[in-house]
Amino acid sequence: MAETQHPACRLVTIQDDKGAEFIGNRIAAWRKKYGIQPQHTVRATPQQNGRAERGFRDLAESPTCILARAGMSISWWAEAAHASNYIYNHFPHCALGCTPFELWYGHKPNLANLRVWGCLAYVHLQKDQREEPKPRAHTRLCTFIAYHDDYKGWEFLDHETGSRVVSRDDCE
Repeated sequence: MAETQHPACRLVTIQDDKGAEFIGNRIAAWRKKYGIQPQHTVRATPQQNGRAERGFRDLAESPTCILARAGMSISWWAEAAHASNYIYNHFPHCALGCTPFELWYGHKPNLANLRVWGCLAYVHLQKDQREEPKPRAHTRLCTFIAYHDDYKGWEFLDHETGSRVVSRDDCE
């Protein structure tokens, strides 16, 4: 993805801690195919990964806080982690002097779409989604659960049906 979004950049080295997900024939073949050099840290020395380890720790702890604040179960951890990472990338970091988003895309992020994870929302139902008989409700109570990369909208959990809904409607 990095190379397709920034053709002038090329991945040349991957540093890892020799975790199980980084070793094996498949990943070695992939690295060899693309000429990517492995660089491993010394056993039991996470400090050699410095900032990355701290970032992983923050990313692992933030969803727990978000879930507790929203009163939602641990089963929503992946969605909370994605939202946490989204927020992390949209706020300035002193080490960078800007946001990670700005560093990657070359312009400041639009913060107008940021919402409190787990907030209640009344999602607008389009005509074909409304139930008979009249009068039909035009909204349904939902909970905000995700920012979306593929849509100009947010993802919600529908309280009535338990299904996921992508909508452009705002959180209340």
